[in-house]
Amino acid sequence: IRKIGIIGAGLMASQLAVLFLRRMGVPVVMKDIKQEFLDKGVGYVKGELSAQVSKRRMTQAKADYLGHLLIPTLDYSDFADCDFIIEAVFEEMAIKQQVFAEAEEVVSDTCILATNTSSLSITEMASKLAHPERVVGFHFFNPVALLPLLEIIKGEMTDDVTLVTAFECAKKINKNAILVKDSPGFLVNRLLTR
Repeated sequence: IRKIGIIGAGLMASQLAVLFLRRMGVPVVMKDIKQEFLDKGVGYVKGELSAQVSKRRMTQAKADYLGHLLIPTLDYSDFADCDFIIEAVFEEMAIKQQVFAEAEEVVSDTCILATNTSSLSITEMASKLAHPERVVGFHFFNPVALLPLLEIIKGEMTDDVTLVTAFECAKKINKNAILVKDSPGFLVNRLLTR
């Protein structure tokens, strides 16, 4: 994975941007529908990087470098050369299907489409795409920086290359990934509702 795309610039998306920048050190394209949302997301990321400098966990030069790797955009075309895209938008199936369909129009056939959904069906989310085999659940827990668990959810069409790449990505960002069945609530939320 040489370039990551994030659909959304809210709190979860911004936390993901910080995580990918710090752990992988690759360009991260963050897209949202309004400039004000993007500005807020970029502000959060830069604030988190500055906090790392203040705590002496990172040099100013490293924070500046990572800050320059963040590419805010309002246009899907900036995802064209991404290898891995994760959506962190409103938890509604139709919206998630729409953003994946729009991203699929510009990305390569091998780009992985990951969703941070906490409970929606991965299989249904992928069902209207030309390449449903590249869709995978990649469910983080809040706060992203502190909680080590990551649920990786295999949809009915998710292929082995997508799954292996998702686990490799999880390893690079220091998360403990578990393979979870595509069922309502996946594992953790099912246990919580019990």
